[in-house]
Amino acid sequence: MNTKKLYHADIFIPAKYHKIENIEVKNFYPLSPHVVKSANAEKNGQILIPDSFTFSFSEIVEIEEYNESKDIKFLIRLPYNKINDLCIVVLFSANGSAKIKTVWLNNCTDSHKTLNRSKYAKN
Repeated sequence: MNTKKLYHADIFIPAKYHKIENIEVKNFYPLSPHVVKSANAEKNGQILIPDSFTFSFSEIVEIEEYNESKDIKFLIRLPYNKINDLCIVVLFSANGSAKIKTVWLNNCTDSHKTLNRSKYAKN
């Protein structure tokens, strides 16, 4: 069984991720049909997915670790426009590849008041 741990930036993220700086994500095309559908059906308008993007620890919202496979999934929140941030879920495989799993827009002022804290590891 591929057990997992789920972390959220508002609760706890292990120290090993605190030093993430300027991780470039590219070569994730072609996009899956799910990602294309999500980008085209976004309620706030079609999402233009960049060819590449860079993130650091401060943009990480959530991390999901899979113990058996060594894959790691990140939810990253990046500035998109004056109203919305771009949320990207990207899976980094143990072989070094990156794949976008889904995308959506989130209002810049959203502060996660509906966060279900019981889902996340506390240490």
